[in-house]
Amino acid sequence: MTDSKHENTEALWYAITTTVLLLANMPLKSQELPQYDDQQRAGVASCAASLCHGSVRAGTAHGILQNEYVTWSRYDRHANAYDTLLSEDSKRIARNLGLKNAHESDVCLDCHADNVASGARGDRFQLGDGVGCEACHGGAGNWLKSHVEPGADHAANVANGLYPLAEPRPRAQVCLSCHFGNKEKFVTHRILGAGHPRLSFELDTFSRIQPAHFSDDAEYRRRKPDTDRARIWATGVVESALSSIDALQSTRFTRSALIPELAVFDCHACHHSVNLVRWQPRATTGNLGPGAIRLNDSSLIMALAVARTVAPEQAEELSAQLIRLHEATAAGPDTVADAAADIGKVLSRLAATADRHRYSTSSNRDILNALIATGLEGDYQDYVAAEQATMAIDILVAEAAIEANDLVDDLFAVVRDEDSYRPWRFTEVLGKLKAELELQ
Repeated sequence: MTDSKHENTEALWYAITTTVLLLANMPLKSQELPQYDDQQRAGVASCAASLCHGSVRAGTAHGILQNEYVTWSRYDRHANAYDTLLSEDSKRIARNLGLKNAHESDVCLDCHADNVASGARGDRFQLGDGVGCEACHGGAGNWLKSHVEPGADHAANVANGLYPLAEPRPRAQVCLSCHFGNKEKFVTHRILGAGHPRLSFELDTFSRIQPAHFSDDAEYRRRKPDTDRARIWATGVVESALSSIDALQSTRFTRSALIPELAVFDCHACHHSVNLVRWQPRATTGNLGPGAIRLNDSSLIMALAVARTVAPEQAEELSAQLIRLHEATAAGPDTVADAAADIGKVLSRLAATADRHRYSTSSNRDILNALIATGLEGDYQDYVAAEQATMAIDILVAEAAIEANDLVDDLFAVVRDEDSYRPWRFTEVLGKLKAELELQ
């Protein structure tokens, strides 16, 4: 087979498998998240040879840089995730939680290492490697050898168990499993109270600030799906909203001894100076009055902005369900879980729609306008919502080819410190941004 024919065959194969993914509304091959797959771990050292992924200098052969291990080990904070558990701060958190130590406790290791079952740990596997290759790419037991064989391609590797990180939805799901949590692992209010930092995540922003161990060039895009920033962001926020809805239905919420699990609520609704009176009604919270703790709905507000452009009929339903969800918090955990189940059905449909939508300069501008309008209506009173909106606006301004970098910088300045966040300053900048957009 000629190179040209091989490339066409590979592209066709990947196009078919990707189409199946979209239609089935699930990751390729319905793979488990890497931590829970049944693949044998080969260990980071198995990827680190100089002729594999451990070269000091970037190469160009086959579009693979071959210095991925060096980039990870020297510059990627995931490589130091386990070492963080040995720090004085982690020791203090462990003591506060009544743990023997952090580096031997599953509640910590589940996100600070590739904490797979003992039977899945190969001879070269080391827990101290932190969040290594297989923590994100999946256990390499079935594809380590085959992925370097002549004629191997990405679709075949995925079929053999490689986790499909090039697809935004599976990537969001594996990232969120630690950067937000899931039913198996979650940074509870108790852990936060013990000293753990507040979690914050947005898929596109965090993907871009991580040191890249691939080159996003024509060769890469020939092998992988074409995913622009707007699609990655939109898919990520909808998946984040789904994660928050799953948390509201888990036993941590419905059966928590702490009335219920407070980590799913907005931290800053309670954690601010009692002299700072800034409550005001919000359209998305319905009849929830002053003094009530509010759910952290930042990802839901972002998802609603996406829906208003890519699926207006779903936006109307999502908006109504969001009000119902907030009002349910006054009725108890079981009522919240029921409301969460209903809004989860809407979000599941939106997730598929947002992932396959073809984002354009025009649609990106529409989403941007929806985000700004949401803020001007007062829905960024809470810091986390403003933080998410800032990252989103930064992405969409660039993707919509708008000249407004100074105003985006102003938004970042307003949310730089959560303790000094003032919503009226944020709204003021949004007003200027709206005026600027109307001129362009």
